[in-house]
Amino acid sequence: MRVISRHSNRRVPDRATRIAQLKALALAVLRSFALVTGTAAAAAATLWGGWQVERYLTTAPRFAIDELAVTSIGSGDHLDAKQLRAIAGLRLGDNIFRARLDPARTRLEQNPWIRTVSLTRELPRRVRLTVEQRRAVAYVELSGLYLLDETGQVFKRATWEDQLDLPTLTGLSRRDFIAGSPEIRSQIDLALGLIAPRKAVLPWDPGELSEVHFDSDLGLTLELGSQPTEVNLGFPPFSDKLERLARTRGELSRRQLRAAALYLDDSRQPDHVGMALAGPVP
Repeated sequence: MRVISRHSNRRVPDRATRIAQLKALALAVLRSFALVTGTAAAAAATLWGGWQVERYLTTAPRFAIDELAVTSIGSGDHLDAKQLRAIAGLRLGDNIFRARLDPARTRLEQNPWIRTVSLTRELPRRVRLTVEQRRAVAYVELSGLYLLDETGQVFKRATWEDQLDLPTLTGLSRRDFIAGSPEIRSQIDLALGLIAPRKAVLPWDPGELSEVHFDSDLGLTLELGSQPTEVNLGFPPFSDKLERLARTRGELSRRQLRAAALYLDDSRQPDHVGMALAGPVP
């Protein structure tokens, strides 16, 4: 009896077919290997080329820094270009791509005279420092002398190195200042309008104002001149008072008289100026 299995109906490939199939499989493997090998080779070539480019950019004399350019913006000029370069710590001859600009920027920002700073690479050989400096306009007495800038910010403790010919703002409370009192802010702004006005023309020459004193009862009192005249302005508005001060000082000068004190805050006689004469002008 003939036994028929369930697989006996499959067609068994002949020898030639099997050889053809094996050849096709081998060709596919070879193609895959070639593709992988080619990709790896391309990647290796790219990495090698990138390394070569980086090596050229970071070692070629063409990219050695030969200028540290300084651009100042704003009205402050306390630090000159040489000092700014020294603070930045960048050196001529260093590679422009290896120059560490972030640490240089941090060193500059830590200087109290500098408000803002940016550093940029200008290929092939220049690094530019763009700096905005503070302009000191007054000392502020806060149980110690501090410097006030043109925006009304107290930005550093004064030292013997500063040696600036500036008026002094007195009468402020250190405790209220540290607490951030709004009253202190308004007092500083009030004094700043007389120390460094944006537009107004003031009735004294540059350098004549030596002190601005704030008193909670009397308002603002100024010290003017080398032989100081005490000028009590009181509380704002100041425009009319400053006009009367200008006329009074002009008249005293015409008569060759010097006033020890002038009072412009008499609410009973707002158009008058009280004065205490110190005698003739020497």
